[in-house]
Amino acid sequence: MNKTVVILRDGLFNIERDALPEVRDGEESLREDYRKALRGSQVAGHSSVGLLLKKQMEDLHTEIARLPTA
Repeated sequence: MNKTVVILRDGLFNIERDALPEVRDGEESLREDYRKALRGSQVAGHSSVGLLLKKQMEDLHTEIARLPTA
């Protein structure tokens, strides 16, 4: 039974590890969307929206930094 659990856990961990580059790419793409939005003229007139987007982008940056490297 333990051998089966170890094999399954190892298989799941490898799938997760293999997906990390795609996860990182997706998160970095999202961060770039935040940057574009913050440069947009629609945000410039609404400081509260800009502050919210900036905070969310900073939180996303923190989460990207926490992702383990492949």
